[in-house]
Amino acid sequence: MRSFWKGQSMLVALVVAGSGLAQYASPPPAVVAPQNAPQPPALPAPQPVPVVPLGLGDVLASVDRHYPLVRAAEQQRIVAAGDFQSAEGAFDLNLRAFESTIGGSYASQRAGVGVDQAIPLFGASLSAGWRLGQGNFPVYYGDRATAQGGEFSAALILPLLRDRATDKRRATLQKANLDRQIAEPVIQLQRIDIARAASVAYWNWVATGQQYLIAQQILGLAKKRDQQLAELVGAQKVAPIVRTDNQRLIVDREAKLVAAFRQYQQAALALSLYYRDTTGARAVPVPAQLPVLPEIPPPPSTEQRGQDLNLALLQRPELQRLRLQREKLEVDLRLAENQQLPGVNMALRGAQDVGSGKKDLDRYTYEAALGVDVPLQRRDAKGRALSARAAMAQVMAQEQFARDKITTELSDLLSALERAYELRERGREMLRLAKQMQEAENELFLQNKSNLIFLNLRELATAEARVVEISALAQYLRALAEYQSALGIDLSQPLVNGAPGSSNPLRQCTATQ
Repeated sequence: MRSFWKGQSMLVALVVAGSGLAQYASPPPAVVAPQNAPQPPALPAPQPVPVVPLGLGDVLASVDRHYPLVRAAEQQRIVAAGDFQSAEGAFDLNLRAFESTIGGSYASQRAGVGVDQAIPLFGASLSAGWRLGQGNFPVYYGDRATAQGGEFSAALILPLLRDRATDKRRATLQKANLDRQIAEPVIQLQRIDIARAASVAYWNWVATGQQYLIAQQILGLAKKRDQQLAELVGAQKVAPIVRTDNQRLIVDREAKLVAAFRQYQQAALALSLYYRDTTGARAVPVPAQLPVLPEIPPPPSTEQRGQDLNLALLQRPELQRLRLQREKLEVDLRLAENQQLPGVNMALRGAQDVGSGKKDLDRYTYEAALGVDVPLQRRDAKGRALSARAAMAQVMAQEQFARDKITTELSDLLSALERAYELRERGREMLRLAKQMQEAENELFLQNKSNLIFLNLRELATAEARVVEISALAQYLRALAEYQSALGIDLSQPLVNGAPGSSNPLRQCTATQ
């Protein structure tokens, strides 16, 4: 405090010194406008910008457009797309080429070019190419020689047992495709959580703002009464101590107003994490943007609760993600079971020389081959199959727990809605009765039949009833936001009439903002 007042004293000294020096400074020369000079048009007076109440839809739209964690979550979609493209690379067309020159007794030149292509159909692979072999070749490399125009060839390799239904390349591609699908519920889950948190922050801001306005109003009552008491004390109709007691109330209510404003500031700063301007920068709402509290509908009916539970079990992102993870494990299991089969591969190849050549040079060949590869112990494939089955059992247990958790969560939120609705009704009735008592007490006070203590108690009771009503209303609206999120609905997305779950009370309440 001493440093503060010292700083204030220095500031006052600088201002005084500046004003003292100003009298010795020469004034600037006056600018004389020429006669008959055209006068510039008068600028219109600036119009005050109206302050528009901030609605929940404005906050959620800001979250959808600018919230950084939403943008970060959506990058998961690009990550999954990149992994899928990488898995597709296993089926890329492969170009191969070679050139060889040998000197000495068997001087020769060889060159060739070809392409290989693995195809997803039946695990087959195709190859085609051209080669040229000229010069002298030993007897055991006689097949390297070609006609002058070279040799064209094509081959097909087709698995008959192992790798026919699935193989590592196709399994990797299928899992990458499932990862792309998993990215969507992961993103959706984060969006739902962020929109829920933004809705809760918004209703906290509205509730603390309304409580701050109540603190202002009861302070205004005490100040207005102080003016009345000053007149009564001057007319010697009321003892001065009565006004002193009222001034004590003013100081007490000013302190409570400061505390209420601090709570409002905390809620406004928390809301600014979600509410942003057009550039994406945080925007701290002001009290003038506080909306009128909406009328809330009653909690969902018994019939609607059953529909909402089915809706939650159908579209909750957690369940969608677990289903897709189970499908990935099924791909691993099919691959592991397939790898336990014997490998029986059929190969077909044909070659054709073109151009002139030696008389004994074969001009065309056809080849059919069958290869067998039998793993005897097959421990690798059996171990991977065992792991895949156990992982599937884990996921299925997680799915069951997720369903039970969703059912319990909805039941708890419905209970919170009912209790908050009842508390709000009690608060409304309490406020009505408190207002009647305050008005009656105020009349008695003006007639000098009551005292300031009882009037203060009546005013505080009215303010407390209003706080109870507002707190219950905010609690109900927060529970509605939680309920909407529990149904798996993204609050930041536009609401479509007739969409599943559109009849639940949060959608109706959101539309009234």
